[in-house]
Amino acid sequence: MSFYVYIISNNKLGTIYIGYINKLKKRMCRHKKCVGSEFAKRYNLKTLVYYKEFTFPMPAIRREKQLKK
Repeated sequence: MSFYVYIISNNKLGTIYIGYINKLKKRMCRHKKCVGSEFAKRYNLKTLVYYKEFTFPMPAIRREKQLKK
């Protein structure tokens, strides 16, 4: 199983969302349908601008927290 840290944006206002998930493709489909994240829905965040794959969850969680700082 893979774990991902990802960043999505709306390209207009420069708003970004940083997340951690184990099924990136499924999560991106949900973002495109504006389902699952009120923040992403409010700011129309649908464009994937960065992702990194990890083998274990803890390094992915640490990287997500690092990016959020």
